[in-house]
Formats: sequence, C-alpha cells, structure tokens
Amino acid sequence: MDVSESNMEEELAIALIREYFAKHGLHESLEALEVERPRTASSIGDRATLREIAGVEKQKHDSKSKSSGEKKPSPSILELFTERRLTKVQASKTRKEEDKRRAKEQVLEEAK
Repeated sequence: MDVSESNMEEELAIALIREYFAKHGLHESLEALEVERPRTASSIGDRATLREIAGVEKQKHDSKSKSSGEKKPSPSILELFTERRLTKVQASKTRKEEDKRRAKEQVLEEAK
C-alpha cells in the first residue's frame, strides 16, 4: 500500500465506507462504490491496516444479543471509530460542564 500523506484521508474514508458496506451486506452499494471509486495500488485493502490507520484497536465483541440470544455481527471499523469519537466528545462535554460547575461554586464561595 502506497498512500501519500495528501491522499491518506480520502483513502481512509473510502476504505471505511467499503468495510461498512461489506459488513452490513450492502452489496449493491458496495458495487456502485467499486464502479465509481475502483481500488488502486494506494487503496487500503485489509482490516488490520484499516484499524491501524484509523487508530482503532481490535476489540473483543460479544457476538450474542443479551435479550434474544441471537448472534449479532461485530461492529464495523467505522462504527468503532465513530463510537470512540462520540465517547471522547461526551467526555469533553462532561469535563467542561464540571469545570463550569466548579467555577460557579468557587464564585459563590468567594462571595460569602
């Protein structure tokens, strides 16, 4: 795989979409993507490389639904990436809210 720095974001995005489509059985969508954006020498071609570039570690996955006991597919790398990002955003919001609360409490204490 020969991905230049300027092309990395685009190759990563396309690879994440390909993997998501494949993981969820969206074969017609995947075929359309292959027609519009055929794979090249710089395409990311395997999940291990995709995980490494996206910064998503392989995670253990509980393959059975707790409620029904039915087998469920493991999440795509795009879903793992998105979940991790949303977790970070929520943690950041929580920290900011906590900082505001502490600052407000400090102001109230100083006013006494």
